[in-house]
Amino acid sequence: MVKVYGYYRSGNNFLLQSLIKNFKFENIETTINSAKEYERFKNTFHFDSLLQNSLKYNQISSNVWVHPYGGLIGGHHKHNFDPTGIYIIRNPRDVMFSFWKVSRNPGEFEQWCSLKQLNLWKEHLNHHLGIKFFYIKYEDLRDNFQSTMKKISSHFNLSPISDSYVSLDTLVGWGPLNNKEKLEGKTRESKDFSNDLNKIFQPYVDFYLNIK
Repeated sequence: MVKVYGYYRSGNNFLLQSLIKNFKFENIETTINSAKEYERFKNTFHFDSLLQNSLKYNQISSNVWVHPYGGLIGGHHKHNFDPTGIYIIRNPRDVMFSFWKVSRNPGEFEQWCSLKQLNLWKEHLNHHLGIKFFYIKYEDLRDNFQSTMKKISSHFNLSPISDSYVSLDTLVGWGPLNNKEKLEGKTRESKDFSNDLNKIFQPYVDFYLNIK
């Protein structure tokens, strides 16, 4: 068994889809028995945004919903140590820019982004790194897919479906960054920030890049 944890907009869905597509899992179906709980959890991960429309809660009676892969979902909130947990980390530039894109009426990005939001991201990371979660970087999963999946398989003793892992990047248009971009902490998704915004982000990007 394995569960996916991570801060908002950090690649949880990408990792979940990759696990489901490449490993054999048993007895990971979960059930919700109240409408209130369903409303709380129904959008925890938008499984239908990438590959398979069936990867969401299915209503089987008036107050019963079933998720075929619910046992893999750890969540976005802070958690205590979970030996089955994978914590996924993403460059804060992309985290914040992605957050901004899905926000309602966010205004301009530079007015929307704040030190408070960046500190919440860093606090979340420090909490999970401090209790020694097994972690991977979103960028490693995207750019070094085969080796990252092998690392996950070895650590959690997962059984692959086939001899080679099926990457999602060709299906959703992701491509690897070159070495210069990686070293500079640049990202595919985030736009060019102003000099003032870059100064604000730089300590957080440095913190992220120094996580090995």
